[in-house]
Amino acid sequence: MFIAKSLILTYFSRFAHPNVVGFIGVILEKPMRIVMEKMDGGSLWDFLHHQLKEDATSCLEDGKDAQWSLRLRIALDVARGVEAMHNHSPPIIHRDLRSPNILV
Repeated sequence: MFIAKSLILTYFSRFAHPNVVGFIGVILEKPMRIVMEKMDGGSLWDFLHHQLKEDATSCLEDGKDAQWSLRLRIALDVARGVEAMHNHSPPIIHRDLRSPNILV
């Protein structure tokens, strides 16, 4: 079991992509936890539900276009990150890709 865990650590520590949060390490004690790079923007869920609502109330019509432009840019960044993980050899499958698990 230890060999498998050390292989996982080696595998993830070598993967790097600008659209994927950096892997720092893992805590092997139960429950096992992954340590990732800190992202000051919080989760995508928080951003979409809090920040964009605040911006929408303080913007004119032009602000709505900017919001959709930003949403599209974020969606493309997420898609590029997933593509990089899936194209890696062997592929990395996230298995829980949803807005609370996407960091901005």
